[in-house]
Amino acid sequence: MNKPGKCPICGMDLIPLEQASVVVDSNSIHLSKDALELANVLTSVVSRQKPVKEIRLYGKIQADESLTQSQVAHISGRIEKLMVNFTGEEVKKGQTLTLVYSPELITAQ
Repeated sequence: MNKPGKCPICGMDLIPLEQASVVVDSNSIHLSKDALELANVLTSVVSRQKPVKEIRLYGKIQADESLTQSQVAHISGRIEKLMVNFTGEEVKKGQTLTLVYSPELITAQ
C-alpha cells in the first residue's frame, strides 16, 4: 500500500519500505542488519575442510524400474523397442508391448 496503516489480509502494521542504496543482483537476497539478526543467519568463508558432522539417514534404495528390462522369449532374438516402461503400467487388449528382431522368425517367413 502507499500509506501506513493495517494490512487488509493479516492485520499487521504496515511500515514504509526503506530503499537500500546498495545495488543488489536480481538473483540474490539482501537483508538489513536487523533482519540478519532476527533470521540468525551465519556466514563463513568457503574453504576445504574435513566434515565435522556425521548424519545418518534411514530409507530404502530401490532400482529405477524404467531402466530395468527383462523379457522371457521362446525364440532367439532381441527386443528392438519396449512400449511398456514400468510395473503397474496399464495395458489394453491388442496393445503392442514390444518390437522384436529375430533372424529365426525372418527366415521362417
